[in-house]
Amino acid sequence: MLPLPVKKNKFGQSVADIPTTDYYRQIAEEVLEAHVAAKNAELVKRMTGEGCGQCAEFVLCNEAEELADIITCCITRLEIIGYDDNARQKLYHAVNDKNRKRGYLQ
Repeated sequence: MLPLPVKKNKFGQSVADIPTTDYYRQIAEEVLEAHVAAKNAELVKRMTGEGCGQCAEFVLCNEAEELADIITCCITRLEIIGYDDNARQKLYHAVNDKNRKRGYLQ
């Protein structure tokens, strides 16, 4: 399943009505949460060896979930500025082509 853009925030407000600065603040908050989750995962790995056990599994899943939240925020913003599924797909092809030409995908 691909990420879906959200329509409302936790207060029931349409995300299309959120000022741009506030929306990017939300993206920054999600990035910070992912960073904290990643640091927690590193700490658990150091303490347990390789990140074994339920605690390590939780913090690793938490980092993954926070990264997925970032993707969802970005997909939502793309939708707000006029990029539907087809437009996003074309955009991703262009970005992948650019990255391929730069050697980033090798």
